[in-house]
Amino acid sequence: MKVIKFGGTSVGTAQKLKDAAAIINSYQQKDKVIVVISAIGGITNKLISAIDEAVHGSNKYSEIFWEITTVHHNYIDELFAADKRESVKSEVDSTLARLKEKLDGVRLLHHAAPKIIDQIISFGELLSQKILAEYLKSDGLNAVVYNAADFIKTDSNFGDANINFEITNEKVRIVFIGQKRNEIAVVNGFTGSNKYGDITTLGRSGSDYTATIIGAALKVDSVDIWTDVDGILNADPRLVPSAETIDEISYEQTIELSNLGAKVIFPKSLLPVKAENIPVKVLNSFNPDFAGTTITDETQNTSKDVLVVTSLDNVSIVTISNLPLYNSLEVVSRIYNLLSSAQLNVVSTNFNHHLRVLSLIINQKDLDKTINLIESEFQFVPESDFIKNIEIRNDAGIVSLLLNNSANVRQIINSASSSLSDLNISYRFINNFGSNTVQLAVKNSDIGKIVSNLHGVFFGTNQKANVA
Repeated sequence: MKVIKFGGTSVGTAQKLKDAAAIINSYQQKDKVIVVISAIGGITNKLISAIDEAVHGSNKYSEIFWEITTVHHNYIDELFAADKRESVKSEVDSTLARLKEKLDGVRLLHHAAPKIIDQIISFGELLSQKILAEYLKSDGLNAVVYNAADFIKTDSNFGDANINFEITNEKVRIVFIGQKRNEIAVVNGFTGSNKYGDITTLGRSGSDYTATIIGAALKVDSVDIWTDVDGILNADPRLVPSAETIDEISYEQTIELSNLGAKVIFPKSLLPVKAENIPVKVLNSFNPDFAGTTITDETQNTSKDVLVVTSLDNVSIVTISNLPLYNSLEVVSRIYNLLSSAQLNVVSTNFNHHLRVLSLIINQKDLDKTINLIESEFQFVPESDFIKNIEIRNDAGIVSLLLNNSANVRQIINSASSSLSDLNISYRFINNFGSNTVQLAVKNSDIGKIVSNLHGVFFGTNQKANVA
């Protein structure tokens, strides 16, 4: 048995949905298959915009609703024969009518509680699920719709709900234990429900998470994530057109990459399959014959010291100097615990015990909350003058090299320094202890040049001449 997931770009047009259906058919000929589907590309953003307009009393929310309706009607017109279109539109329109009622309610109240927001944005997956299932049926396949809210059970942390795995795993097994050999289960991604039956959403990469939750509960052969690139690449192809696919990578390395800014599977999506040692394949629905990348439990042996060059833009570097002389370690530990408790993602940290300086690299969107938390925590503490010495740099980015476990870090740093010296740009290395990476703090505007240069150094396609 396999779980396969299609992202929004993989069903971003009617033709792409047809291509996805062909891929599903090829699986069904060999295995039992469960398909997890995202909303059609762009629909979730439209739903969020509609909520915002309705909250502010603007009638534009209704225009956005009709845009959403038109997108799905156009899909139906292109996918189905004339004698089938009206029946499919009727089913889709019943779902759209429920969506319109929710938006009208938000407009009336000028307010959208988190519970209502989750209900509304979950409609994107319900609509794409219905169209895909009906298209598979029209092609002679035995497609059966399953609502993820019936078996993925969460807490009430709307927008980024936490899974109750004990209940969820049992329900998933009960639902799918009797799946027939020729049945294609079509599941809406991104969605769960709490103990009261309220719809919840699973946060970033929520549909990937749906797929790995189901896959781990059923101990499937693999979870295959179909996207719009040839797997995980050794650099961002927008910055390095010559970037190449990594054949195999470990769970831990993939999680590290995601934390460093690479557009791969979000870390929490890997946790269920990692616990069961189930491979995850990242595949390209626009190039289905390509092998893609396999994520497994083992770090692969490779002759390359650097596995990936990645970057993260729009970060803030918070430098706290003049920490207390006698208990600086205790203060640093309290800051770490404080930010962790607030669920703030710290990209990187660097503590110089000798100079009593702590540097935190965080996403810019978390800056104000981070500063407020630190100042509130220490404002009444003796020897708290250090909170007056918080410096902030906002035009920053991070370029990171993910290393092979056997790599010589000092040699990597020397090679990078030697190559970057010709670019006449400013940067500094960050000591990210406990991480198998080399990181550089740079200006946002220099990220592209630095990534391109370092990719050339470590992957044999030095592009310094092109940069110049």
